[in-house]
Order: sequence, then structure tokens, then C-alpha cells
Amino acid sequence: MKDINYSKAPLILSAFTLSRQSVLKLILLLLLANSSLTLAQTPYIRTNSGIGQYGYLEKDASTTMLLNSNTQGNIYQLFGRTLLNGSNIFTYGTAVNNCTPATNIDQNTNNYVFGANAIPGLVAETSVHAQYCFGGGNSYTDNNPNQIGYNERKHYIFDISDRPSDVTSSVIQLNPGALPSANNVVMSAKIDCGSTTPLRVLQRFWIQNTGTLAENSEIANDGFTLYYEPVTGSEIFNGNETPAIIYGNYNGDANNNNLYGHDALNIAIPAGGLRVYVVLNKFATCLSTAKTVQVSLINDGLSFSPAMDTSYTLARVGQTPAAPSTINVAFAAATTGALSGTYYIPSACFPTVASAVTALNTFGVAGPVIFNVLAGYTETAPSGGFNITGT
Repeated sequence: MKDINYSKAPLILSAFTLSRQSVLKLILLLLLANSSLTLAQTPYIRTNSGIGQYGYLEKDASTTMLLNSNTQGNIYQLFGRTLLNGSNIFTYGTAVNNCTPATNIDQNTNNYVFGANAIPGLVAETSVHAQYCFGGGNSYTDNNPNQIGYNERKHYIFDISDRPSDVTSSVIQLNPGALPSANNVVMSAKIDCGSTTPLRVLQRFWIQNTGTLAENSEIANDGFTLYYEPVTGSEIFNGNETPAIIYGNYNGDANNNNLYGHDALNIAIPAGGLRVYVVLNKFATCLSTAKTVQVSLINDGLSFSPAMDTSYTLARVGQTPAAPSTINVAFAAATTGALSGTYYIPSACFPTVASAVTALNTFGVAGPVIFNVLAGYTETAPSGGFNITGT
């Protein structure tokens, strides 16, 4: 039997020990890398639908939560957990019950209900929890979902309320240069973002007119003006408030869709709230039939800054008021007398430039007259052009 040189054994053991340490370090690095990868692929709130689109939530509005399992499988259901005003609020839907290794599973919830916990100035913190199939447990510990889940998002709570008593029953045409009249207020609302600092800034404000007075042909592109002032409790419209135009063709939207708005108003909202009045002050003097105006904020018609979670400024808000008042618009034929005011071509009053010139020459003027011709409108003038003789 060959003798063994035991003097070399420590060297062999030492080499083995170093090798084992290296392997353990490698395993630890792999586990850390895998852990980081897993964290990056946990369930999340989608941003193309539901609450994920928004940074601001009106206190009485609601919507769903579209949740996604990302790379996790074996999903029984996903649900939202919201911490608001010290309360945990859970929002569930119909369980997807997808007990397979399949990933990227969408779960749509019911509408969230925050109730009395939704107070202007507070922030709702919403994250995603998962319940797994086949005894797989939950994403939270100790069977207690009152914990932060995956992909927490923050939403700022605000309020908007209309004041119908400010709204007129019929609008009147104004003389050029005249101050707006209380008779032309077609919507009044208070925006309350609480007193949390930094104070919020109104950027987007979009309205719709569901009455019969038409965009472009009867309402000027800049026919609606937004006037605003701090809420005092005794504020009332008088035309001296700060104005901002909301345009029918804002940002190149030339469609006659009866939408008017602005996305960069940059109006600071005081701690006590902001009163806004929508005033109709440029529309056709001459209408051949009775018309109406019904103005309301459109769904999701507001946005604010600063952005929540870096980039979310859009507000979830319902139509306000939900049932806008029907406001009558006085009408008169252009041929009843001398012209005065602003007229639109083409319109029910003056379908052509020629008809406007004929009325002007026939009846003369009783004050300054402006003819607004719709952009892109064409008409062949008579030989020698139009001859204006009316005075």
C-alpha cells in the first residue's frame, strides 16, 4: 500500500474551501439578481384604462382599476388596496381564476368607492394585491391585506360643484367692446383642491354645448370665455374677473364637434377654492330660428399640475353639471332693420357673402358691423367684386 503524504492535505482542503466560498458567492449573486428581476415583474396598475390614467380624482367620481399580473402566474384574483384618510379600502372584481402558469393576465375591478374618506387635499395611495390558486397563498402576509401591495400609485383628491343660481335663463348679444353681462353666464362652478401645499394649478378645462346653437356657423371660435376669481362665499359675476379664452378649434381641432377648451390655462387654485364662470359672449346676432345653449364640463375635462407620480395630470371627473340648464338664445331675422354687431358667414342668417352684402346695402347699419367668414369657406364673387353702398 502506497504511503499518503498528509502534509499536502491542508492545501487540498484550503483549495476546496475557497472553491466552495466562490460557489456560495455565485449562488448569492444569482439569487439577488433573480430577486431584482422578480420585483421588476410584479403585478401593476395599467395606465391605458381606469384609475391608472389619472393623477387626480374628483371626490364623487369613480372608475375601475385595470390590473395586470405581469410575469406572475397561478392567479386566482388581483384586487386594489387604497389607503385614504387612514382607512383601507379594497376594490375587487370577478376573479379571473386563471390557475395556470400563464402570465400577463388582466383583472378588471368594479368601480372603487371611497365615500366620505374622499376629502379635497388628501392623497389616495392605491396598490395591487394578488391571491393565488391551489393554496398558493397571497401577496400579503398573515392573511392581512392592510399592507402596501405592488406598484403603489398616488392620486390627489379634489372637488368640483356647480352653482345653477348663477346661470342665466336666456343669453343676449353684446355690443362690440361691452363688458360681459351676468345674462350671459352659461355655467358656474367651484373647484376645491384643499389647502395642501404645493397648491394645485388648473391646466385643462373642456366644455361641451349640447344645445342647438352650432359651433363656427353661430358660435365664434373664441365665443366662450372662462372668467375666474377666488372663492369668498359672496362672489358674484360682474365681468371684472380674470378672463381666459376657451377655443372651439383649440390645438388645431377644426371639427364642428361643439367642444371648447384649453389645456394650458395655468390658473393657480387658492386654498379656499376657485370660482369659474363660463360666459358666452360671441355668437351670431342673426338667427332664423330659436336656438338653445346647454353647457357642461365634459367627462375628464380637467387636468392639474403638479403631476402625480411624475407624469399623471389628468383628472377623473364626471360631466358637471350632470343635467345642464337649457338656455334660450334670442333670435331675429337680419332683414328686420339696420345691421349692428357680429355676423357669421355661412350661417342660417347669411349663407353667402353675397346675401350679407345685399342686407348691408338694403338696410344699412345702426352700429359697428363685423362679418366673420368661416376659415376655408369659398365663394365666387361677381364680376368686378362686391359693391358695398350701405351706410
